[in-house]
Amino acid sequence: MPLEIFGSVLGVSISVIFGVIGIYLTIKSRYPGQITFVNEQTIESFDAVGSTVDGLSVTYYGQEIKDNLVLLNGAFINTGKTDITTSMVEQPITLKLLDGYKWLSGKVVQSKVESKLVPINSNTISISTGLFRCGECVRFHALAQLPDNKNGVSNARNLKKSIEFKHRITNTRSINEESIYQTQAKPNTIIVNGSVFFKSILILFCASIALTSLIMKTIY
Repeated sequence: MPLEIFGSVLGVSISVIFGVIGIYLTIKSRYPGQITFVNEQTIESFDAVGSTVDGLSVTYYGQEIKDNLVLLNGAFINTGKTDITTSMVEQPITLKLLDGYKWLSGKVVQSKVESKLVPINSNTISISTGLFRCGECVRFHALAQLPDNKNGVSNARNLKKSIEFKHRITNTRSINEESIYQTQAKPNTIIVNGSVFFKSILILFCASIALTSLIMKTIY
């Protein structure tokens, strides 16, 4: 009898887990388009150079900028199941910073896609493309100036937290952000970490087994 109850509870738990997976995959399939942002490198060496070398300064259009500069090297990849055409784009990819932060400059540095980086205002830039096929990548560099650092967190981390990604592209989900590593042997190869969702499912599965055992102990 205890074994039957254990099997029933465990069966219900597994059914719930696979139900969650089914719902997730159903929602995901509704929007076949997906764009993934990968942060290749965030450099705040301007601060280090400017503060440690006497007589050296960083200028922007002839005006000296003393500190809090961060260079973002990133890429957008079409990781969806459909090509993105210009007719699908109501609003291109935008990167908006919090108040007090501002973009100083930026440019697309590598792309097989017809693309350009356009400043919208002091804290917003956009990246527009022509036909953006599955698997294609747009790499860019953007220089940002941050407000005075008062929270003790690195400027690189503060910049990452301050960026809000937006777009309005037909049948395309919100921009996905991944932790990446760029290999030295193949500089154009991007390795993406495992999905957080399926790690969560594994944790939920283990928790269901633990809960089942707890219920059995309570009954008997």
